[in-house]
Amino acid sequence: MFAQDQIFVLLLEMTGVIGFVFYMLAYGLLQMGRISGQGYCYTLMNMLAASLVLISLTHQFNLASVLIQLSWIVISIVGLCRLSRQQPDDPAVSA
Repeated sequence: MFAQDQIFVLLLEMTGVIGFVFYMLAYGLLQMGRISGQGYCYTLMNMLAASLVLISLTHQFNLASVLIQLSWIVISIVGLCRLSRQQPDDPAVSA
């Protein structure tokens, strides 16, 4: 039973690390001009990152971190709704 608990904790920690990688990848790609900050890619990468970090916080709860991740998810959902309402030929919708 102890080994299963350790594996579960390791999986949760790795989930958080993968979330961190998505945050850094999204921001790095944005800064290099490879993606738009107003497009689907950046928004989805940030929402995925926040979701993964939030899952990892079930192991070691931290209220401030949970609030940050939830805020990031809500803001991403608002952004996705905005993007879905834009015209397909709008350049802000690409990448």
